[in-house]
Amino acid sequence: MDATRSADQSPGKGTRYACQATELPGYTQPLKWWDARQYLEDLVSGNVSLAKMFRGLLYFAFVGATMARRPKLGRPARWTYDRIQSLWRGVPFPRQRGELASGKDAPTVELQLQPGDLVRIRPLKDILATIDKQNQHRGMGFDAELVPFCGKVFRVRTRVEKFIDERTGYIRRMKTPAVILDGVYCQSRYSENRLFCPRGIFAWWREIWLERVPEEAKAEILKAEPLKKVASG
Repeated sequence: MDATRSADQSPGKGTRYACQATELPGYTQPLKWWDARQYLEDLVSGNVSLAKMFRGLLYFAFVGATMARRPKLGRPARWTYDRIQSLWRGVPFPRQRGELASGKDAPTVELQLQPGDLVRIRPLKDILATIDKQNQHRGMGFDAELVPFCGKVFRVRTRVEKFIDERTGYIRRMKTPAVILDGVYCQSRYSENRLFCPRGIFAWWREIWLERVPEEAKAEILKAEPLKKVASG
């Protein structure tokens, strides 16, 4: 850990750590979303396929043209989007709003999940009932990039009880732990200002958004679809 200690320490604040993630802002500069050079570089480098880029740009064109993000005015657009996606079991509109008045009082579940446990992510409609209108659950957000994984089965990779805040470099402890799942990471398909971001950061999940796969169902699930394929999303 000594090698990751930042040279910039503040007395009384604890140890500040540094890594590529914490130092990234100092070596980069913002790009406008409409700057086409970033998308061209994604294509040329192979970071994004032409098909994926087309789908991403088509999604944002739809959202912009139909005002789908607006709570009331966007209802017809969201309904249309979901109906079309349901024809081929596609991903529902990913920018739905939570139903709780306050995420601070959101319900919790303690599954005590451990690495290797097999879980199924709950349907989107169940998760929306646990987050507020800013899509927060006790301070942790439910991002649109998590929506494509809803309803699928994955293995627990690790528990998250403390982490290094990239903005400050200090360790933070979570009052409500989360878990990371194998093969579940941000694909930057629906994210404004970071569309096609290549970082591939692992997504964090509250245990209330998950359910254990019953023992009697595990063999059937793994037989029907190899775990490697299931976990790939």
